[in-house]
Amino acid sequence: MAGLVAAARLRELGREVVVREKGTRLGGSMILSSCVVWRHRDFSEFRRDCPGGDERLQRLVHERLDDAIGWLVGRGAPVVWEETGNPATVGKRFDPRGIVEALAGDVELQADGRMEDEAAILCTGGFAASSELVTQYIAPAASLRLRANPWSEGDGLAFARTRGAALSDSMDEFYGRNMPDAPWDETQLVSLSQLYGRFARIFDEDGIEFF
Repeated sequence: MAGLVAAARLRELGREVVVREKGTRLGGSMILSSCVVWRHRDFSEFRRDCPGGDERLQRLVHERLDDAIGWLVGRGAPVVWEETGNPATVGKRFDPRGIVEALAGDVELQADGRMEDEAAILCTGGFAASSELVTQYIAPAASLRLRANPWSEGDGLAFARTRGAALSDSMDEFYGRNMPDAPWDETQLVSLSQLYGRFARIFDEDGIEFF
């Protein structure tokens, strides 16, 4: 979604844009999600829930997200719910495929990622689909079922690193829904999600509570 948003806004500003998508379709992992775009109502609660985040970026999200949601609506992104359903948050739930349609312009699918000496915005979906990077960064490393699109293999991270980019904090975690210990595929990431985490107590195989 980040790449589509950046490209759509640049087109509005009169810039010529080339969008290169690694996958065979648009929408990345966003199109697999419940597509609630939201923020905390209170910034102090935001910091309390996410103390390890970059406070400057968090403040930008908190202060600008309402206008950004309005921009999405103005482009025709269909709203499914007008509220998040959580009294601690503000936002809307969109139809994910509708967002893609509202943002998409010309996109080169199955792009190889090669770029000439040109200005570029890297909109990476992370590295959840790379078993090598998950093993390297996520602690404790384990065999994890993919909770994202299959093209999120860290290409953007690798591209930036070869050009001297530094890593951010919190490389040892990524967003992934808690799923049942049973077979499922990416079409079921929303319907089978176990969203009781804040009400649950979790124990390991030795009976020791964690999280």
